[in-house]
Amino acid sequence: MPENITLDVWMLENRWTNTTMAKRLTENGYKVHHSTISQIRHKKIITSGRLAQEIYLFTERAVSLEEILGIKSQDTSENKP
Repeated sequence: MPENITLDVWMLENRWTNTTMAKRLTENGYKVHHSTISQIRHKKIITSGRLAQEIYLFTERAVSLEEILGIKSQDTSENKP
């Protein structure tokens, strides 16, 4: 039985609802046990299973939602050259 992993997630700039968020994560192979996405920026999404393990191994820092969903957004990074 896979252990639950909590990922710190930063919301996209646009306003996704809980339902849309959970649906997109599910479509990408995540098992979403709990998501409390609201208009504040920093939330946790708890997932379990192989993909969650891979993401946990990939990074121990906060993971952007873009990374989790495998989509590209407009560049809002602060690491511009």
